[in-house]
Amino acid sequence: MPKKRDSQATIQQILDVSQRLFSEKGYEKTSIQDILHDLNGLSKGAIYHHFASKEEILEAVITRMSEQSVQFLNKIRADSTMNGAQKLKAIFCGSIAQPIQDDLFQAAPRLYDDPFMLARMRDDSIRHVAPAYIAPLIREGVEDGSIVTGYPDELAELLLLAGNIWLNPLAIQADAKKITRKARLLQAMLHQCGLDLIEDEAIERLAHLATLASKAA
Repeated sequence: MPKKRDSQATIQQILDVSQRLFSEKGYEKTSIQDILHDLNGLSKGAIYHHFASKEEILEAVITRMSEQSVQFLNKIRADSTMNGAQKLKAIFCGSIAQPIQDDLFQAAPRLYDDPFMLARMRDDSIRHVAPAYIAPLIREGVEDGSIVTGYPDELAELLLLAGNIWLNPLAIQADAKKITRKARLLQAMLHQCGLDLIEDEAIERLAHLATLASKAA
């Protein structure tokens, strides 16, 4: 048991240092040697005992971030004080407002240069997040009268693809001005459907994240 705890502590130390360096320097400009330098005497062998490559470290960092996002989604889904539409709005606005997103947009590689990672994000959105989190909230909104649609599953996929890919400057390269225009269009389209999910503050936040992504590119 002590060895297992020590192993988990080492993994978390590697991920903490790597996430900070990816954020400060960018993923591409951070080397294994940079990570090693900031690990206070940890050997290169210790790193490679847990992670086969820098890419594997990045995947673990993103997975840890995703787990924190799932906790956030579960908390909103269980909130009985909000109707379905309010929960969707809280998810959209709250997700992009999380400070950890700043780290992600500075640290993550450009998905538009990595078809495999882009396809993985798309599949995760469609196969897991949309049916497990978004579609149930849309159905809840239909039942409580806050959302009017006959296509809850399709609307869930549309919202996830728009949010995770179309409005994501890591997936489709775009500066702050272009992201703002795209967000305004989606805001207007959703308003026509009776869904006021995107506030002006959220659009400003998206523009900020686009600026971070552009600087890190």
